Amino acid sequence: MLRTISDPTKLKILLLLHQVKEIAVSDITLTLGTSQSAASHALADLKKLHLVQSHRCGQLTCYSLVTDSKKQKLVTFLNKFL
Repeated sequence: MLRTISDPTKLKILLLLHQVKEIAVSDITLTLGTSQSAASHALADLKKLHLVQSHRCGQLTCYSLVTDSKKQKLVTFLNKFL
């Protein structure tokens, strides 16, 4: 997991998701100033690790942090950077 979140884009996405309840990919790209393909790739990797979850928000896909013990460990870790 640490190898995955050592990627700057993935870490920025995790920190952003920690601050908001959920967010669409288009808003992630605007907020972080990254391309949609880079954000989507990073989100797919984070989803494989069960750190983020997605659902449809109308025509958009929204992402949020998962709500389980893995999230609690991640939140504790992220709080050290905020």
